[in-house]
Amino acid sequence: MQGPRQEKREDDISIPTLVAIDNPWTEPHVVLEIRAAHTLNQLLVRIATMADTSIAEAPKESPKASPASDPELVALRKAFLSQQRLSMFPSQRILAATTIGFTAGGLSGLFQGSNMAGLRFRAENAHRLPSTATGWYLYHKSKNYHIMLGGIKKGFKEGMRIGSMVGFFVLSEDAVDRLRAWYARGEMKRKDVGSTVVAALGTSAVFSLWSKQKNSS
Repeated sequence: MQGPRQEKREDDISIPTLVAIDNPWTEPHVVLEIRAAHTLNQLLVRIATMADTSIAEAPKESPKASPASDPELVALRKAFLSQQRLSMFPSQRILAATTIGFTAGGLSGLFQGSNMAGLRFRAENAHRLPSTATGWYLYHKSKNYHIMLGGIKKGFKEGMRIGSMVGFFVLSEDAVDRLRAWYARGEMKRKDVGSTVVAALGTSAVFSLWSKQKNSS
């Protein structure tokens, strides 16, 4: 029996591939799959070579100066922030105030809600106190669950209420500042307490009416 031929081909197929192709027992579809895989491999190698060549020949761009290193932009930023309240952009100031208000209201509501939930649970179960150790264990376990749930609910509600109130106040203050600056044709360089007083009165009036409407309904 004559062995497989190992002659060099134009497409430079490896010796194991030639053995599989020249084997008379190899199925035709296997030969087609081997040739297709080899052709795809050669195509990918050529694409990678062309990409490396184009990258190497591409002209190098000079690095651009970032806006933070531009002295003129830095001076304009400092001049703008010096005229703002707390030396912060309005959007940053509103976000920070809302976050602080939500956190403070959430903590206050958490303690208040957990305390009220514990007292309510004791009042509701005062007529059926347990008499065994297992009963007291289940009693305190259920009580802790009600305390935790009541604190989370009350904390979320108070956080949303205080956070929205503080955010509305800071937003109103900035709106009054912009309105006064527009009315003065840009002559008002610094903010004063007048806008704060107007924003505080407006915020208190809005939330008072909202609370009154909520309680009446």
